[in-house]
Amino acid sequence: LTEQDGARLKRDFGLNAADYSGVAYYSAESTISASEVLLIRVKDYEQIQTVLDAVGQRTESRMKDFESYLPEQAHLLADARQSVRGAYVFYAVSPKAGEYLKAFSGSL
Repeated sequence: LTEQDGARLKRDFGLNAADYSGVAYYSAESTISASEVLLIRVKDYEQIQTVLDAVGQRTESRMKDFESYLPEQAHLLADARQSVRGAYVFYAVSPKAGEYLKAFSGSL
């Protein structure tokens, strides 16, 4: 996975990185991979739902993209992990999403 900038976050999720206290977004360089990890620290707890909605829309859109021609990638999206802990929103699509979630949960 490669670290992505605020412009890519805006394009992929419709979220403005400047609206949040911190953003870490990594995604696969290849367009045929659904793998990505997103961690956002919100400034205000009211932002959590906005982030969750964006994650849900991203997952749904990518499922439609992948389900007919790369079903293994659609399966990864179906098994995506997300969590909210305090001011942090975590989202991962990866064969190791469960491990990433465990690391996230253990770090707070």
